[in-house]
Amino acid sequence: MRIVVGAGATLIVEPVAATLALPGPARTLLTLEVTVADGGRLVLDEAPLIVAAGAEVERRCTIELAAGAVAALRETIVLGRDGEPPGRLVSTLRATLAGRALLHDGLRLGPDRADAHVALPPAHRVVATIGLLGARAEPAGGVLALARPGALRRATGPSLAGVEAALADPWRAWSQAAAFVDTRERASGFRADRGVVQ
Repeated sequence: MRIVVGAGATLIVEPVAATLALPGPARTLLTLEVTVADGGRLVLDEAPLIVAAGAEVERRCTIELAAGAVAALRETIVLGRDGEPPGRLVSTLRATLAGRALLHDGLRLGPDRADAHVALPPAHRVVATIGLLGARAEPAGGVLALARPGALRRATGPSLAGVEAALADPWRAWSQAAAFVDTRERASGFRADRGVVQ
């Protein structure tokens, strides 16, 4: 799938329903390529991806932000349907800002993975990641500030509701900042590429 946001435009993508990846004869490949032009704004709130027992999923997301572009994204992985063991997932997110590397994030999850990138506590089967790209977020507990304008936060837990609640406040702030940057510039000093989301 490909998403293109034009110069100065704002696009908000909201989830409709979860995606269920079932076992099959081959690995499932999900790709998303995103381009946000100069001054463009994107809120990408992806529906949860449920990786059923026996499923093998590879997920690739590439985001290219031009100078002055801002994106907020949320992705959620649920390992296994209720009461079943998890499937396997390899997920990569690569983001650039004005042609330079901004973020390269990866997850490898599943039963007995010796190369797992995230060690989940017992019974934790939900992993959610939120990101603010192209702008700085106010420092807060659990927020990883990127070297260039951007921030990342991840939460895990046994239930989707609990993980969503853990990320609700920063997601609200970051998605509003990305979608309504003009209002926030006047109200709180938010500046794309150099400011702070308060």
